[in-house]
Amino acid sequence: MKYGKREMRYNERWLSSRLTYKDCIPMTVAPQELKKQALLMPLATFVAFLVCLSFLPQQASAYQAKVRKKKKVLPRPPQFVCLSFDGSGDPPFWRMTLKAARDFNKKHKSKGKSLHFAYYVSGIHFFTSKYRRWYKTYRYKNKRYKMVRGRAVIRWGGRQALIDQRIQLLHQSIKEGHEIGSHVIGHFGGHKWTRFQWEKEFEQFNAIMWPILKTGKQPHPYHWYKGKNLVSTLGVLGFRAPRLETSPGLWPVMKKHGLRYDASGIQKRWLWPRKNRAGIWRFSLALLNIAGSGKRTLSMDYNFYMAQTGAKKDHNRARRRLYQRQMLATYRRYFMANYHGNRAPIHIGHHLVSLNGYGYWRAYIQFAREVCALPEVRCVTYHTLLKYMDKLPEKTRRAYQRGRFDQSNRPKKYFRRMFRH
Repeated sequence: MKYGKREMRYNERWLSSRLTYKDCIPMTVAPQELKKQALLMPLATFVAFLVCLSFLPQQASAYQAKVRKKKKVLPRPPQFVCLSFDGSGDPPFWRMTLKAARDFNKKHKSKGKSLHFAYYVSGIHFFTSKYRRWYKTYRYKNKRYKMVRGRAVIRWGGRQALIDQRIQLLHQSIKEGHEIGSHVIGHFGGHKWTRFQWEKEFEQFNAIMWPILKTGKQPHPYHWYKGKNLVSTLGVLGFRAPRLETSPGLWPVMKKHGLRYDASGIQKRWLWPRKNRAGIWRFSLALLNIAGSGKRTLSMDYNFYMAQTGAKKDHNRARRRLYQRQMLATYRRYFMANYHGNRAPIHIGHHLVSLNGYGYWRAYIQFAREVCALPEVRCVTYHTLLKYMDKLPEKTRRAYQRGRFDQSNRPKKYFRRMFRH
């Protein structure tokens, strides 16, 4: 018998209205059995999971090894301390710094500790004012370059005897393991300089310094502009800009002349070095708070001189000793924060000139003698730091920046005795 659609719907409604919960349960399974099955289901699932794991021992061990590899701790990096000097105008002072490093190296040779400086020399100190007309700078005004002869911000080389002393000290520094870098010539601020102006400055620096570094003899100015020998081929790989002023036109010129790093930057003390877009490493001075005064300054003696005395000589001996203690305490805090922190390299730059009666120099060398003898500390040139950073993978550098390395058994003895003020 066939039914229409209307009859089919009516029969379905009638049947569903008469079905109850008990009618839907199979007669072979009682309600109590259903409760037991509901309780046993999680246990059965867990047993099945364990059985599956027992069949996959190799996969489980491989996963555990992968987890261990992810949690592998990087070795703790050494604490690099890079100490440098700008300029080359004072031969007795230069000689004093070499003697201090020589004495330290002799005393701590058995412990494997050493102290080396980086000297950023100015080309103007290697020729007399007699030849000043041969030095050319270019001023950019009204979209034109105007050549200026014989102008500079700092003094010329002086007598020929002083120039001969500087040449002798230059080669002595290289022989004793110190680094020579470029501070160009006229000490002009280059924050507005174009690529052309930087190019001319580096060309003249190469022309003056290449024969001195190669042969140890002062070239005649007539030969300055002949040939394009690069001082980078003789180991000069670093540069610090006068007044720490750089411009975008500097980087392609540095790359062209074979210079690998710039030490003119300013950054926070806990930052690790990194390359800029031109591929030049930036080893920057640190922003610090002067201990006992609250003033902000850079890790450089002239900036302390400016902050403490307004760049004016202070003849009061008591205040000079105070300035010396403040600098030493500031450098100690800088070192301790990085030594117990993420081990970012320490960058400190001074000048080969007496400021406030050699008080800054005394604080500088006392700081070097204290920290360079400590465990896991390397007082090296920027050339050595450059080699280390070239070999360091970018992923590892970022991990060091975050302090993600082995923190166990850090050396902490000596500090209460040495760094009390």
